[in-house]
Amino acid sequence: MFGMISIYRGDTIFALLPGTRGLELPNAIATKLNEPGQTEGEKWQSFAIEDDGELSAALKHLEEAYGKAKK
Repeated sequence: MFGMISIYRGDTIFALLPGTRGLELPNAIATKLNEPGQTEGEKWQSFAIEDDGELSAALKHLEEAYGKAKK
């Protein structure tokens, strides 16, 4: 996606971080959970990081998406 930093595990994208532009909110990240039966758009979840206390939850979202990404 233009303006976003794409994060990959091997050849599989699993996260988007704000680069020169944000998602719905400028402080949001997006993670891709490869669940069977979902459309491509439904696989993506955005998560806004409002304060330092939400960093732990954001890292858990990234860890889950990384684990579900194929190597």
